[in-house]
Amino acid sequence: MVKPKAELTAMTDIERIFQSSSQETKHLPQNFVNPVLDFPAVKHYPCSALVMKSKRKSIQSKGLFDFLKTLGISTEIAQYYFHEVCVYNKQTQEKLKTLGFRNEDEGFELINPFFRGTIGSQAISFIRGTMPKPESIHLFKDSLDFLSFLSKLGGKKLLADTIILHATTCLEQINPYICNYGYKHVYSWMSNDQTGQQAKAYIQNLVSTEEESKHKPMNMLYAPCKDLSKWYQQQLQNKS
Repeated sequence: MVKPKAELTAMTDIERIFQSSSQETKHLPQNFVNPVLDFPAVKHYPCSALVMKSKRKSIQSKGLFDFLKTLGISTEIAQYYFHEVCVYNKQTQEKLKTLGFRNEDEGFELINPFFRGTIGSQAISFIRGTMPKPESIHLFKDSLDFLSFLSKLGGKKLLADTIILHATTCLEQINPYICNYGYKHVYSWMSNDQTGQQAKAYIQNLVSTEEESKHKPMNMLYAPCKDLSKWYQQQLQNKS
């Protein structure tokens, strides 16, 4: 499996790249909606409704590749982080191929254009950065935001650690990773809606209990888009 590029990306580089790109969307109205980028409403299914039939590290489904292409996510990056997981949905009696992102409970967080679910317990994913004992950590809402972020950076590795929530109901799971570890900077990439505001408030309260640690929300870099993934799609569409 090909790994993401070996170059390292510091926060100064990340902010420069995003701030430069965000100038292109500042003229958009606050109620901006682009229907081209919207997928039909997806429903989340609990693990009790799903049976995993098979999994493989290599993504081979054309439908999943088309989904990733629509999102603008690099195939190389997707192959590194995602599994292709086939599940049987007991509620709908359907067999589905999905992208699966491994979580910290050895389960999978699943996603395709019309479906979200969990195999095993719903849990966060933690990804160690390239720097031993880094001073920073990034918190992402879900796997699509994280992989859009990496695709925007050209697949470069991060010096900092990363946590992917997958769901805001997993917020409390970040506590042992943040508390007493010694991070000086906690960067959150939450959505620009009420749920994102609540997540930011939780993170702020948590970080405020840590000495010499500061929380920096990054969501204004992709406002007025709802989240980082949709902002990234808009960036690609503007260039086409």
